[in-house]
Amino acid sequence: MLDLTEEEAQTSISKNTFIEEMAKYMLDTMDYIPVVGHIKGLVQKRNGNKEAAVHAFKSATRTSIILAAGAVGFFVGGPTVAAVCGTLTGIQWDLAMIIPSHGQEIKGVPKVIDEPKNLNAWIDGTVRVASDGITGVCGGKMSAMAKATKRFVVQPEVSRSPMSIPDALMYESETDDSA
Repeated sequence: MLDLTEEEAQTSISKNTFIEEMAKYMLDTMDYIPVVGHIKGLVQKRNGNKEAAVHAFKSATRTSIILAAGAVGFFVGGPTVAAVCGTLTGIQWDLAMIIPSHGQEIKGVPKVIDEPKNLNAWIDGTVRVASDGITGVCGGKMSAMAKATKRFVVQPEVSRSPMSIPDALMYESETDDSA
């Protein structure tokens, strides 16, 4: 059996606590990733952890909606409009969550309005506004990249000869109006 000094024991506890906190942070971050958070919510619900399931579903859905708003904003007016759409959608989501939670879930800008002297509310609100804007721009960029990618198209004028089938396959840009 190992005999640890007091200092070694404290260091070991600190390392374990750090690792546990990092693991918790990483698992919590997964809640906010669309699809991943939804799957995590399903697993949590299946295992009987309703509170964690609801958190994962809400977080992943919030991010999905902000990404979609950013995609729309990007096509309407570019990255700036995508950021504004993402930010406003995030604020709207935060406002909309107050009523079903009976005032228990107040986050972001509504928290700043509710507690204007609370420094943590200001920090949380600022971070949420900035991250929602960035998420909106990411949603716009992702949709623009998807639109710009080339897709596999089979042309209708296919020759009957088996040797000419590869000639009928081509790549066509989404922006080509002839398709």
